[in-house]
Amino acid sequence: MTPAVLLLAAIALTLPIYYFGMPGGNDLPQHYRFVQTFYDAVRDGDLYPSWPGDTNLGFGDLGIRFYPPLAYYAVVIFRSVTESWTTALAATIFFWFFVGGLGVFLLARESFSEKASLVAAVVFMAMPYHVNQIYNAGLFAEFAGLAILPFCFLFTRRVIYSGKLFDMAGLAISFALLILAHLPLVVIGSIGLAVYAILNFKMQTILITVAKLGSAVLAALAASSFYWTRMVAELDMVSHSLPQFAERKYGFAKNFLAAILYMPSTEYGETSAWFTDLLFAITLAMIIPGIAILLHPRFRAENRRMFPLLGVLIAAVFISTPVSMLLWENIGFLEKIQFPWRFLGLISLVGSVLIGGCIDNLAAIFKTRLRPMGLIAVGLIIAGIVFTGAQVIRPATYSSRLEFDKQFDRYKGDESYECWWPVGADRRALLNPERVSSPSRQVDISHWTSTDRAFAISEGAEEEEEVRIATFYYPFWKATINGENVPVSRAEDGTMLIAIPPQRSAVRLFFAEPVHETVGKYISIAAWILIAAGLIIVAVTKLKQPKLV
Repeated sequence: MTPAVLLLAAIALTLPIYYFGMPGGNDLPQHYRFVQTFYDAVRDGDLYPSWPGDTNLGFGDLGIRFYPPLAYYAVVIFRSVTESWTTALAATIFFWFFVGGLGVFLLARESFSEKASLVAAVVFMAMPYHVNQIYNAGLFAEFAGLAILPFCFLFTRRVIYSGKLFDMAGLAISFALLILAHLPLVVIGSIGLAVYAILNFKMQTILITVAKLGSAVLAALAASSFYWTRMVAELDMVSHSLPQFAERKYGFAKNFLAAILYMPSTEYGETSAWFTDLLFAITLAMIIPGIAILLHPRFRAENRRMFPLLGVLIAAVFISTPVSMLLWENIGFLEKIQFPWRFLGLISLVGSVLIGGCIDNLAAIFKTRLRPMGLIAVGLIIAGIVFTGAQVIRPATYSSRLEFDKQFDRYKGDESYECWWPVGADRRALLNPERVSSPSRQVDISHWTSTDRAFAISEGAEEEEEVRIATFYYPFWKATINGENVPVSRAEDGTMLIAIPPQRSAVRLFFAEPVHETVGKYISIAAWILIAAGLIIVAVTKLKQPKLV
């Protein structure tokens, strides 16, 4: 029954996309560019692309070198078995809705009945912020990451209470997938998981538990190293690391929840802060009555197991509101989240489990004078789900299937967000998209792919001449002329320059991944092999155990 209910809920939440078309969102064009880059690369046999050959009119950018890839691989898989981009994206969204619901169900099932856990899962799937990630905000990768986060909590709890190898492997896999899905959510999730673990620790086994949790996290880091080694080593080379992308509208000070308490009314009304606050208020309204039931003296003793999740909820609300300003100003890694309102994902996840927890007590409540409390709790949960349908899904801006599929290819070569451009890249470069520009010599291009280009340049004057390549400069681009290595330099507009000798020259330009990229890939392969071997050992051991008659 449980899988069927979760499937039906995921279908219901995705059905508007099949019926009305793809919803829009500010960040979606960038995600679509990433999807196309990965799709084209995988079709060409390159499982982890290095450079997008079409983005920015062919000038490329660094987005795929810094943004986690998991969400895009999921779309690639569905696109390979469907006939259109709309269907592939809708299937991917359906998949993440279902995965997230399943994760919450399993987490809640650790403490509650199947019925209560199922309610928690469905409520999480329909939480206003969770649905808004897809239908209005365009937070595609964060949506995928939020579907994985419940499994991190699930296996953290199991490692603490059982410490089995299978659970350690489960935590390693889920946390690795979280890293490969969305980095700000890794930071947010790590904060929540740390609070959750501390509140669940048993003093007599704390050292061994910390060792097991630490081993799982190290395994997750190793398994995801093919991605993050590249990202960490090259962080200073991408414009996203520049101060302007952590200031003004991108700064945390402008993006707390409960912004109405500190933001000028004019600015508050002109931004989306009012809607984010509305999502926050609706979410709390859904959660608080359930918490009141859990904490009521009549049920408090049997619900003590929920206190760690309640602690996570309190921590998430605290750190997402202006009362935590001092922390954001003095703890550097918090700035990487950029937007404190992202904690609404964690609040929605933990709150859903707490809502599910109160379901087991409702039957008893309705038989007592506390009946109004139960009615209020149920009414607000239903109201929150109705709000999701009426004010999140219905008003979304949709593009019809025909229109969306017809226009999708244009995202491939569109201009990307400047935060993903290499440091030093200048918008003026886009004025001249000619692939190879030579002042006086003829250019004959014989081969041109994302990471490998070849062209010939005719004989010229006696002196050396610089030719411009319509690709943003990045230090891993290498060049040869007539088989000899030559330097590649950066032009004033951020493109590449190659000095060509007077004689006719055969030029090859190629992207050579650095050593840290290769090392990261081999570490990842080894880690996944070890994790798989551990799971096989556990399975074989269980099979060999004698069955009790």
